Order: sequence, then C-alpha cells, then structure tokens
Amino acid sequence: MERIERFEYALSFSTPAFLGNAEQRAAWRSPPFKALLRHWWRVWRAAGSKVSVAGLREEEGDLFGNAWLNRHLHRASRVRIAVRPPARGGRIWETAQWPERFERVRATATGQGVPSDLYLGYGPITPPGRGQRVNLRGGALAPAQCGTFFLSAPQSAVSDIRGVLQYIDWFGAVGSRARNGWGSVSLSSHQSAPPLRPLAAVEPMLVRCLRPWWECLDSEWPHALGADDKGRPLVWISGPLENWRKAIELLAQIKAEMRIRAKSNPAAGALAYLGYPAGPKGNPCEIPFKRGSEGRLPSQIRFKIRPEGDCGKVVAVIYHLPCAVPEDFIDSVADSQRKRTLADVDAQRDTWKDMHGVLDGRHDLRRLGAH
Repeated sequence: MERIERFEYALSFSTPAFLGNAEQRAAWRSPPFKALLRHWWRVWRAAGSKVSVAGLREEEGDLFGNAWLNRHLHRASRVRIAVRPPARGGRIWETAQWPERFERVRATATGQGVPSDLYLGYGPITPPGRGQRVNLRGGALAPAQCGTFFLSAPQSAVSDIRGVLQYIDWFGAVGSRARNGWGSVSLSSHQSAPPLRPLAAVEPMLVRCLRPWWECLDSEWPHALGADDKGRPLVWISGPLENWRKAIELLAQIKAEMRIRAKSNPAAGALAYLGYPAGPKGNPCEIPFKRGSEGRLPSQIRFKIRPEGDCGKVVAVIYHLPCAVPEDFIDSVADSQRKRTLADVDAQRDTWKDMHGVLDGRHDLRRLGAH
C-alpha cells in the first residue's frame, strides 16, 4: 500500500473572501480550495507546453477522484484536504462592518466614478441605496485571520502537490470575484510541511510553467503562465502598499485603464477578450448572442494581493494566463462579423500586446525579471 504524506499550512486571506455556503452566507469551506488545487495542478502538469487534454483528464481523475472515466477507473480522491477556520468560525463582515470610502475609479473615459470595491466586486458587493455604504449580499470572510489547511496525498504525487501549493501561494485566490483579487490566499508552512519560496523570475518552479504567450492561443484552457519574447514571465508587481484597501484601489484603476483602452476599438472584440459580459446592455461593445445562448468569458488577466513582510503591508500582483477564445463562445455569437473578429488570432494578439503595454507603462508596477 502506498505511503501517504500529510502536510499542514497556516491559511489566511490577504483580502476579504466571498465564500458562501448552501444559504449563500459567508463561511469557511473546503470545496473551493480543492477546485483551486485542481486548477493549479493542471498548470503544473502541463509544464509550459501544449498537452493532451484527454490524457490530463485521466491523470486528474485518477488522483482527485472521478465518476466519469470508464467503470474500471472510477475511484475516490487520493488527495484529501480540510480547512479549519479560526476560533469560533472566524470573523464575518456584514454590510455594517465593511470599510467605507474607497477611492472612486472612472470606468469609462467620460463617465462618473465608481467605488473601487464595487468596481472589482460587483455581484457580492452591490451599489449603495440611500446611504453611502455599498451592500454585501452574503457577507464576507474578514482578512488577516489565520486558519489551518490540512492536506494528505500519496507519496508518488507529493512532488506535484508541493509545486501546486507554491503556485497557490504565489497566485491563488478563491470565492466569488477571485480573479479580481478577492479571497487572495496566503499559505505558510506548519510543522513538517515543505517551506514556500518567494516569487522570483528565476525560480525553477515558476520557469517550469512559462510558455510564450502567443503560442498559448492554440489552446482553449489556461495551461501556462505567459512569457514575453525575452522569456520573462507576464507578471507585474506593485511596490509595497499600506493595506489591502490600497491594493484594491490600485487594481481597480488598472482594470479600468485596460478596459477604456480596449473600448477604443470595440469592433475588434478587444473588450470581450478581457472578460465578458463587458458592460450594461446598450453598450456599443455588447455582443449579440443567438436566442437561448448566454455568453460568458472569464478574464485571462488575473489579480492577486500578497502580504509583504511582517508589517501588514501588501503588494498587488497581476499576471496573464493566456488562452484562445473557446469555440463554444464564438459559436453562440449571432453576428457573423463579430464571430469572425472574436476568432481572429491576430486581433487577439494585438489586444494582448496593447494590454501588456498598458501594464508596462505604469510607473507603479514592475515587470518580474525586468531590470
């Protein structure tokens, strides 16, 4: 019988997390962490190259459990995780506890400003009513609380799992609006758990998952971290910020700047590449879908907020996991011209070059590995 290795990590959130239970109320739960583990396991196993999706699915089903491989390969998960919240279940923020007066960001070139937290968290955060405070629909797990993350895995999978946990500490976030930096996860080793390494351009674990970003457009799923033509990772990091609120305000400004730039050429579908739905109905960038279809396209540009030292400061991290626009999304578009432009790889390349230029041009960000 194969030996089982067990690890224990301290787990905290650098930003509020919108994790909900069956009643859509904020709660510490383990399923989102298993989904996060599986997501980064795929990136780790792809190792910066295009891989056989069928083969990868079979590997994943064998390790994490499945009921969909052939009847001889059905099995329970060989990786077990558990999340123990802080004492008494941890602090839950309701609307009354939510911080006020976030900086406003202009979501359009001429429009009125929107509070940064609402801009990046719309959905779990809703607009204010008569008062000045935004509303939390189901509450949020307050940041800076320390829970515990337990994991066990067969010895043959330990090397992979260590790499995956490292990716989660560098880039992982869970819950609603996690791609915008909410629910940013921070891990630190307990007892015999392998130590985690700082994020650096020459770190072998990071180099392993790099692939030239334009080559990643040959696959519909995010399997690698993009690298530029000099081999540098498409990762941008801010300087130290006073707290998570300042990081959210910075990321909201950056997201708005990228979207305004993309809106300057709506016919090319650039805004949709950044994530769709792209705005309210009637927006000139709105895409017409076939009757009964509901197109959704997640953003490939992702945000993470990480602690910086022991003084309570944080840094904002932006990274690009490039991939092609899925054929199912394109097929659901009703307008033939829009369909052609969304599928146009040259249009996608031009858009991402433009977005990388926006990030490179900001004085408050540095490219990882740049001198």
